[in-house]
Amino acid sequence: MRDSTRRTIRTTLQTTLSLAAAAPLIVDASGIPQTTVGVGAGLAVAAGLTRVMALPAVDRLLPSWLRMAPPVLPLPDPVAPPAPPIPPIGTAG
Repeated sequence: MRDSTRRTIRTTLQTTLSLAAAAPLIVDASGIPQTTVGVGAGLAVAAGLTRVMALPAVDRLLPSWLRMAPPVLPLPDPVAPPAPPIPPIGTAG
């Protein structure tokens, strides 16, 4: 599974849980000022879940298909020639 797919699934899970936590406030709200509290609670839960799911201990508890992929370091291009050396300052050449 690609890393972008994992991130999408994790974000969807986090957003769903945060909306479920904020749903009572959103449903009970009847106007814009009251809805703001529900949206704020949803965002706070989403931010908290995102932070918790980024912890290595929590990542190890997730199923292997949902874990973060290890970072991939770019390899140097073997075709590109190395940069020429820079001559020291003050030398005639």
